[in-house]
Amino acid sequence: MTIPNKVYNVLKWILLIFVPAFITLLTTLTMVWKWEIPLEAIVTTISAIATFLGALIGISTKNYREIFTNQQYADNLITIAKNNPTVYGWGAFGAPASYGNNKQRYGVPNAPDSAFIFDCSGFVYKAIPWGWYGDHNRVYGGAAYKAEGFESLETNNILAQCYDVSDDFSNIAVGEVLYMDGHVALYIGSGKAVECTSKWTGGCLFSEVQNCGIDTGLPYKRTWLKHGKLPFLNYVAEPVVDKKQEQIDKINEIRKNLDELEAML
Repeated sequence: MTIPNKVYNVLKWILLIFVPAFITLLTTLTMVWKWEIPLEAIVTTISAIATFLGALIGISTKNYREIFTNQQYADNLITIAKNNPTVYGWGAFGAPASYGNNKQRYGVPNAPDSAFIFDCSGFVYKAIPWGWYGDHNRVYGGAAYKAEGFESLETNNILAQCYDVSDDFSNIAVGEVLYMDGHVALYIGSGKAVECTSKWTGGCLFSEVQNCGIDTGLPYKRTWLKHGKLPFLNYVAEPVVDKKQEQIDKINEIRKNLDELEAML
């Protein structure tokens, strides 16, 4: 049976645009507002329906995941770091400390029950693609181990999956992986990174990327070896702002308002 072009385009829009955007919105709002809803069941149901429809029209799950932009991905990790107590535990990708024997499993016996446990690659590369949403009642916080299309990689192998890998940081984009031997982070713009580390506070935090030459005022600073783009993100170019033209437009707007005020007097 041939699907009419109009129906195909509608289904494609739903799968490539609406479904990932809605899942991201629902997941983010649930984390921020601590909604008590069966999020995992909802997301799983939506994903199952989308996978079925995708199979009918030849679009895979991996394809619609790729529609997530670099900024959306960075915002998700920023939200985790800002809104959740976290601790570093090797091999973890968002396991709640209060669940079962997770504290012993990840070597963090003194972690508070409210915390989620991550390591650097689990935070940067695995948690969001594997569906983490901060559920204290799930062994992995809601994530599904080795979710479709996303293998479990060691830290030093993640950069090999990236493209546009470079040691020149002059044109680094938001959402790129930052790499040094044995550690990764995510660049979030303005000379800053978000990462999970055993150093400093021992959890998710924000640090300065010294390669960028921007004084961020952050107390934690690192110099990285390389950076690269994640294969499952859509990197959207940031608009270039003409500062001079922006100032001229503001001046013209002020003059217009003054002229209107003068005409009223």
